[in-house]
Amino acid sequence: MIKKRRLIKIGDTIRFVKLPEADKYIYADVLNIEVFTNWYECYAKYFEEDFKDRYDTIQDVVDDTYNGGYYTKEDSDKYGCCCLTLSKVRKT
Repeated sequence: MIKKRRLIKIGDTIRFVKLPEADKYIYADVLNIEVFTNWYECYAKYFEEDFKDRYDTIQDVVDDTYNGGYYTKEDSDKYGCCCLTLSKVRKT
């Protein structure tokens, strides 16, 4: 897991910033943290409930993650990945 994500704990509040303006924020509380070896393992667990209606295969979700510029395969191979369960979002 990338260094800054290792600092996140259950019960923490995370602020998400809307880019590129960085003038709007939303907040959510961390309810659960799951760590996976890679994105395939993560998406395999949640494919049926979260991705099946938008993707044909688990690998399609993984490819979209890398092609979308969210994460690189190299960083994922090096650090693994984490899945956060968040509370309902609060806007500012």
